[in-house]
Amino acid sequence: MTRDISASWQGRIELHRAQCRRLRTSVSVLFVQLEILPGPDGGDGQALARQLAGEFELRLRHRVRDSDEVLAADGTFAVILPGAGAAEAAVVRRRLLAELSTPYRIGLRQLRPQLQIDSRTWSHAATALHDPADGGGPV
Repeated sequence: MTRDISASWQGRIELHRAQCRRLRTSVSVLFVQLEILPGPDGGDGQALARQLAGEFELRLRHRVRDSDEVLAADGTFAVILPGAGAAEAAVVRRRLLAELSTPYRIGLRQLRPQLQIDSRTWSHAATALHDPADGGGPV
């Protein structure tokens, strides 16, 4: 997944990393890419994609903790998990994949999104990134 994130996203992530260092804890970020395939009848794919992204964002926000921050832009999302280590991020990732891959009803259509979720974890003691998919080792 491409991690082309805006400067504002980078600023928010850096803010959480600084807080992680001060509190001597960890912070994880889940990068979520939402994709929709056009339906068999064609239709306005752009409009459907925007509606699906809006519905997806609502579901996503309701499935994370109040202390977590959700960033959204054009079908790409980041979920910042303060205090979460690599193992907890992996659990949240699996849960979100299962819960958010269910069909969405947009108008008369039922759409099933395709999701890709990558994660990165920073700990207060390490400057290296940790990737839960690789067992939490440095990236």
